[in-house]
Amino acid sequence: MYTLIFTALHVAASADISPTFTVVSPADERRSGQIVLLNPDFSVVVTEGLRETTIKDVFSLRRIDRPLPPPPTGPHLITTTGDRIAGVLTGGDTQSLRYLPSGLKLKAEDAWKVPLSSTAVVWLLTTPADTPTDPVRYDWLAGNRNRDVFRFRNGDIDLGTLTGLDPDAGEPQFAFRSAQGAVRTLRGDELVAVGFNAALARTRKPKGPYAHVILMNSSRLDILTPMIAADVLTGETLFGLKVRIPISDILSLDVLQGKATYLSDMKPKKVEQTGFLSVTWPWVADRNVQGASLQVETPAGKSTFDKGLGTHPRSVLNYDLGGKFNRFEAIVGLDPEAHVRSQAALRVLVDGKEQDIPGLATLKAGNAIPIRVNVRGAKELSLVTDFGSTGGVGADVNWCEARVIE
Repeated sequence: MYTLIFTALHVAASADISPTFTVVSPADERRSGQIVLLNPDFSVVVTEGLRETTIKDVFSLRRIDRPLPPPPTGPHLITTTGDRIAGVLTGGDTQSLRYLPSGLKLKAEDAWKVPLSSTAVVWLLTTPADTPTDPVRYDWLAGNRNRDVFRFRNGDIDLGTLTGLDPDAGEPQFAFRSAQGAVRTLRGDELVAVGFNAALARTRKPKGPYAHVILMNSSRLDILTPMIAADVLTGETLFGLKVRIPISDILSLDVLQGKATYLSDMKPKKVEQTGFLSVTWPWVADRNVQGASLQVETPAGKSTFDKGLGTHPRSVLNYDLGGKFNRFEAIVGLDPEAHVRSQAALRVLVDGKEQDIPGLATLKAGNAIPIRVNVRGAKELSLVTDFGSTGGVGADVNWCEARVIE
């Protein structure tokens, strides 16, 4: 366990400029205030007016009254561990890319260095409207495991090997050897995107808790040993870069592999699926059943969540809890793309007993329903997505942030 840091770096003036977050802990404490400290053991010191409170084992910080945006669709970089960083490629060398994140007010000389072995895709332009959420579903990368792939603005695709980037060019210039052996230089303004050789990918899987952070510019970033002090988040990315991010640029911070376990990271012990008119939509982890991002309407606006379950009638997902958890919680709603008259009938069962959750049995379009259910000592949790009055039409149900808490 990390040593608690007691350093008092908070100054009174920061209370006027620091954003307000809702802080959630296993004890079901939900405090809203300004963050004074986030320590490496995930204890948080929060100030509410003139009162300062320490909350232990925090697993969620969420900016109040702000919806969560979808992942970047403009120029951005995707790492092999799933980071999505909005910004601009400014150059690089034979080992790494030089990347300038947008919105963080960094100088050009402070551009981040991202190892080529940690880079999956770089988008130099806005992604086409039909681009899947996951790079593994990009048709222009399909079947390629041992080549770099260049997607040109005229629609052409070329496979080969990136031999380096010109570190002194005013804009990115790629030294490229095609699969046919020809060597040439490709300018950044010729390209839409570059997909990097998956066979050379290096991933760093954390063994303990780490933070998943969503930024104001819609970037997603995983950070080891995160700390917040003096209104700045510090830590190390999974690709080994030490970062400093002003707290004003942060929308949310969720702790993964900590006290909260996401159902999308658990394998159901039993799944039942029945289609409507012989059409079945299998459940999906961390996406809706169409393969797109998980979205629901919230009082703050349409929010996009990175963790959760996508379901469609009729499905029953049964999870073995083994008596290890105390609470189940989620934000559940119809996908905003569903028809306004769509409806679904949902149930949550704990050890076979249905829980009384208002609005769940006749789920309609509109604001999502927050769920908090006591599962202390329970052996099994069941999530039922059933047909509503409209049958299966448009009844795509998103169980956002579905998680069980120790």
